[in-house]
Amino acid sequence: ILRRLCQEHTEAILLVPTTHPPKNSAYLHWLQECKVPVIFVTARYAEVEAPLAMCDLKRGMHAMTEYILSLGLTNTALLTGEEGVETLDLRREGYMEALRAQGLEGRLIHLGTVAYQQAYDCVSAMRGEEMPEALLCVNDMVALGAINALHDMHYRVPEDISVSGFDDSIFSRISCVPVSTVRQDVAQISRQAVALALH
Repeated sequence: ILRRLCQEHTEAILLVPTTHPPKNSAYLHWLQECKVPVIFVTARYAEVEAPLAMCDLKRGMHAMTEYILSLGLTNTALLTGEEGVETLDLRREGYMEALRAQGLEGRLIHLGTVAYQQAYDCVSAMRGEEMPEALLCVNDMVALGAINALHDMHYRVPEDISVSGFDDSIFSRISCVPVSTVRQDVAQISRQAVALALH
């Protein structure tokens, strides 16, 4: 597909990366050699230097953490993914900075994959442990998995344990309870990406 796009003299490509770095990034370097501008949208691959259109993930998670703390919930944990993934690292940094500003320490719970089932299984495995007052999640799908696991363990959300998400995706709206989440302005990010492509 990319080869055809280059042959058809595509003027720019808006690329939305997956969470994990590509196993083979040769195609990205090939695009650069073809002189086709690449604009990363919502995330980027570190090995390729290109413009990026993305919201301030660190600030968003910092604001969510401050909100949770303002409710008097100081025993918190962050359900996150592997380290070294920029979009997750930024959220994690925002969480930790907000806690440090209040002289608090948080708990990082690393999932193999930031997905529903992994979150559900991870929270279910916490049965019998001392639970945090609030679980902050790096995305809404993880939040939904956490909420359903807590319900199956007979915890009330948010009365017993608060759960927050990130992204304001459909997963925050299909939950059986309202989910506080951080909204990414997709329209604004899209306009920014197009502006970078036309620059």
